[in-house]
This record gives sequence, C-alpha cells and structure tokens, in this order.
Amino acid sequence: MISWLHNNLPEAILGTLGPLQIHWYGLLVALGIVAAYFLTQYLLRLYRWQGVNMDVLLLYVFGCGVLGGRLYYVFYAWKFYKDNLWDIFKVWEGGLALHGDLLGGAIGLALFTWRYKIKFFKLADLLVPAVALAQAIGRWGNYFNQELFGGPTSLPWGIPIKESLRPEQWLSSNYFHPVFLYESIADLLICVFLLFLHHCNAKSLEQNRFFNGFFLLLYLLIYSSVRFALEFLRQDYSPYVGPFRWFQLMSLLIIIASGSTLLYLTLRNKKESK
Repeated sequence: MISWLHNNLPEAILGTLGPLQIHWYGLLVALGIVAAYFLTQYLLRLYRWQGVNMDVLLLYVFGCGVLGGRLYYVFYAWKFYKDNLWDIFKVWEGGLALHGDLLGGAIGLALFTWRYKIKFFKLADLLVPAVALAQAIGRWGNYFNQELFGGPTSLPWGIPIKESLRPEQWLSSNYFHPVFLYESIADLLICVFLLFLHHCNAKSLEQNRFFNGFFLLLYLLIYSSVRFALEFLRQDYSPYVGPFRWFQLMSLLIIIASGSTLLYLTLRNKKESK
C-alpha cells in the first residue's frame, strides 16, 4: 500500500456510468456513510436499544451533515465560489468542511431526537464511533482529489502531487506528506478506542459507568486535538485568525469547550456517586 501511494498519481474520476462521471470523492463519502449506518446498528444491538428507525436517522443526521459541511465550506471558500456559483452544487468533486458536517449532523440529530422523543446525548454517544469511521473512509476521497497534503518529505510514504496543485515555493519537490492518511489513521484509531469503551460500558449497564454525552465530548476532544496538530502540516488555502489557521482556531475552541465540560461533568459525577 505504501509503495503504491508513493509511486502512483491518482485520478479524481473512477469512471463513467452512461452520462454520469463517478468521482472517487463522492463514492468514498457514500461508502463512509454506509459503514457508519451498519456500525450504528451494531451498537444499538449491543445496548439492546430498540425503536430507533435507522433509515430515518440516517436521513436526518447525514443529510443535514452533508448540507452543513457544504454550506460551511462554501462560506469558508467564498473567495472562489462567488465567481463560480454553479460549483457550489458540485459536492461530488469535494469541499465538505468537517466542522460544518458536525454542526449540521448535530442539528439533524437534535431534530430527530425531538421528533421521536429520544435523549439527544444518549443517542449521540452511540453515533460518534460511526462518525469517526465515516471520516476515516471519506478522507481517502481527498487523496484522489490531491487535497490535504503537507510540505515536502523524503519519507517512504510521501505522495506525489500534480505540479499544478503544488504550492509555488515547492514546484521542484516531488513528494509530500499525506496529511489525509494521517487523519484517516487517527480517525480509525478513535473509532476503535470508542468502540472498546462502549463494549466495557455495555457489560455493566446497571452501573452507569459513563454519563450521557461522555462519548460525544471525548470524541470532540480527541478529534479536535488531532485536527489542531495536523493543521500545522496542511498546505491548502486557509484564512488566518492571528497565528492560527481558521480550522485550527475552531479546533482549539472545541478542545477548550469539550475538555473543560468533560472534566467538570466527570468530577461532578464522581462527587455525586460518593
């Protein structure tokens, strides 16, 4: 796999189906959503939770998530889209902002839980491993679009980037850090870690080991920490707010908010359980 990444230049289009072009990005995002669907079903069975319509939940969460991610990205990259309005609708070509995905997905989940009278944080805890898995798969779409790469590297897993997409100062460089791969691996590890904790929790449900919202806050804290660090490597366009890239600043705010809330609620629950 490493050798293949190092020696091959990817193409964004997988092939055609009649008049339609099949983009790797759109296909991998769709595969990520399907994988998340089945993982969520597995966790619902693990907790013996019945009465959740997965098809409707998928429509609410991932529908709003994709819409939120696209709107956020268009706002973020308005400098480009203001002169290319039709490109706003070309989601299959790339351009979903993770923070927008999360915000849109949270809104969709809130609407679903309100409509069906389910506890928001309890269901969110079951969804976050699936979200991490969807991210791990979807990030490979950035590889085929030649996005999310870092600076030049001589490491054996460095990837080639088309000359037209390289930063001007590195036109003579051949291989670059595969930031998409680093994030994909991190997302997969987050998914495995959260699943492990869920299995520990499901074995002793009567003990109420974790409070509602624990897994959501933990996911936000860990993922945002990873994203904050990787932003130092990324070479794609980003506006700066002081010394930070935009998504780096957003990640830092989420780290502070989720970390402080997680610490407070954990200490409070320990105090109440004494």
